[in-house]
Amino acid sequence: MSTTAPKRSRAESTALTRARIMDAARELLAERPYSEVTMAEIGERAGIAFSAITYHFGSKRGLLVAIFAELTEAFDTLVDGLDGSLEGDAASLDEISSWYSTVTRRGVMLVAETLRDPELAELMGEYFARLLDTSAELFGDDHAEIEAQALISMGLGAIFLKQILPERIDHLGALGEGAALMLAGIADRDRRRGD
Repeated sequence: MSTTAPKRSRAESTALTRARIMDAARELLAERPYSEVTMAEIGERAGIAFSAITYHFGSKRGLLVAIFAELTEAFDTLVDGLDGSLEGDAASLDEISSWYSTVTRRGVMLVAETLRDPELAELMGEYFARLLDTSAELFGDDHAEIEAQALISMGLGAIFLKQILPERIDHLGALGEGAALMLAGIADRDRRRGD
């Protein structure tokens, strides 16, 4: 007796195709600069027709917007889980520091390119402004904006060092440790203020 896999709904099929495209784009953008990655290569890596990318995202920029939106939503979900306080459990703080490391890894190639591409600079600016705002809300004190800027700057610094000293720099390790230390320090300070 042969069994056939259940047929996917149109919504499931659409979500799967979008996910495959986004995964392929993230992989390629981690390997090469944005300007060198073509939509045809993304389609080939995803195993789908080029026209499917245009259908789902409109353009390479539209695809990048979707990737940034997904990253932002993931961060918002993590922050919502802390109920506006860094005094949450250690696992939540570990998830947030891990998120910062992952985002920085994905942005390695894109950050340098923003100096040459005004459209990409605008998109990255919007993304980082939102990231700063959400981070500052999480920190929620008189120094929240500066703390958020310090955390983001640490990530950008790690990207820069990785580019100029690739054999020596473990940017993910540095980011994970740095973000964890900073978040733990802020949480500890907030706990002491509450006592």
